[in-house]
Amino acid sequence: MYYDNIILGCGPAALQLGYYFEKQNISYIILEKTDTCGSFFTKYPISNNLISLNKKYTGEENKDFNLRHDWNSLLNDEDFLFSDLTDELYPSAEYLHTYLNEFSKRFNIKIKFNETVIKVDKEKLQYKLITNDNIYYCSKLIVATGLSKPYYPKNITVCNSIKINHYSDLNKIHFIENIKKYTNKKVLLIGGGNSSYELANLLEKYCSNVIILGSGKKLSIVSHYVGDIRSVYLPFLDSFYLKSLNGIDKLDKNVTCLITLENDLNSINYKKYKFGNKLNEDYYHGKLAHFDDIIFCTGWKFDNEIFNFKVSTINNDKYPEINELYESVNNKNLYFIGSLMHSRDFKKGSGGFIHGFRYLIKLFTQLNFDSFKNIKEILFTGNMDCYTQLAKHIFYRINYASSLYQLYGNMCDIFYYDNTKKSIIYIHDWKLDCVKYLNINTKYINCLFLEYGEEETYINKLGGFSKWNPKFLHPRIYMLTYDSKSNSTDIIDRVIIEEDLIADFSADQNYNKIYQTIKMCNLII
Repeated sequence: MYYDNIILGCGPAALQLGYYFEKQNISYIILEKTDTCGSFFTKYPISNNLISLNKKYTGEENKDFNLRHDWNSLLNDEDFLFSDLTDELYPSAEYLHTYLNEFSKRFNIKIKFNETVIKVDKEKLQYKLITNDNIYYCSKLIVATGLSKPYYPKNITVCNSIKINHYSDLNKIHFIENIKKYTNKKVLLIGGGNSSYELANLLEKYCSNVIILGSGKKLSIVSHYVGDIRSVYLPFLDSFYLKSLNGIDKLDKNVTCLITLENDLNSINYKKYKFGNKLNEDYYHGKLAHFDDIIFCTGWKFDNEIFNFKVSTINNDKYPEINELYESVNNKNLYFIGSLMHSRDFKKGSGGFIHGFRYLIKLFTQLNFDSFKNIKEILFTGNMDCYTQLAKHIFYRINYASSLYQLYGNMCDIFYYDNTKKSIIYIHDWKLDCVKYLNINTKYINCLFLEYGEEETYINKLGGFSKWNPKFLHPRIYMLTYDSKSNSTDIIDRVIIEEDLIADFSADQNYNKIYQTIKMCNLII
């Protein structure tokens, strides 16, 4: 069977792309190995609670503004929103599973379930996919399988074929129903990310000791990166910092460690794990010399085992290496979407999460499939009133646009003066590294970003939070030179709108500053 485009996996990314393919009548099929959309959320998180915000009540009726605080909805023109399913701020995973399946039905997304792809080959200008029952061919292959392979630290050796569970091995129903088996037990969680804190918060009620041993991740309230430790898991920090028998420790990735098992021949129920270094010396002493259980909470990585050819990876093989089109750097017409896009803004933005990649997938479609026919160009004509028109539009965007808000520092609006059309052209939701695809014939462009800046100019206005982190979200307008031959840009100047306690930029002085900036840009001449 041949399809122009095949999408692997049927999670939120595949459904978002399927929506745009349906809308533009692009030929495609989604292959899903299970019998449901978003099967990941039937298994995880173990706690069953998402950490993606669902702030339903914002005091605003503007739909785009409300998407700033709805991290689970997919983009669509019918206002089919996740927030209509529940008022929970951190919803149960069942709601997301339900939403994704309802989304697929509502928009007639083309899916073949129970199709497990065993191998992918390249044959001339096509990809050949062998599944459990069929053989498929396509010109463009789009991988939306997420980070699906359990990751294990390379510096930890498990001796004598001991079975140490990974977070991915846990059954959330079985784990919760049998959690009392950990009563008075000592548990070591290796990882240090959100999954280890998730389990620690579940276990600490029953365990005598829970130790998190990891890489020392930052708190998201400090880094502003949603993949860092989230505040919903901070209760466990109390039990460590206020010294209540639990601990958080840092694992040196340069030290090789061993996990060994000690058995008592006189007792079939006796099983103790020992965590030591390469010399078999104790890593811990005293009460923590032995653990009753050890669980790897070390996350997932990209699974490239189905590819019968090399797919270049980065970040310790965690992500496929992709270009600005989200195409494999060493395989033409092999694309990666969803959380696999995150290598482009890893630990810098939200491109690896639904509230980020939903906008990137819209851009992905424009870049690779529709020849920019759906790019919305707004023209501000060359008369004195265009200053006011443009200033009002920018003022609206900084206060309501969800794309710029969610993809801070990554997605921007681009505007410039076009000599041929004698107008200012304004383009929503683009990326600076993709400007060359707009075929701009000008030496100067301007970009509007929302960013977490480095300046500390305005911290005294932000409720005294400078002790935590002075960097808050604010709009910036950049004036750039642009070289179309090299696709390079250089900053001429920038204008920063002051930070605000709740990211409300609707004050009159902000509009006035934008208006004066527009005049300074001299766009009309």
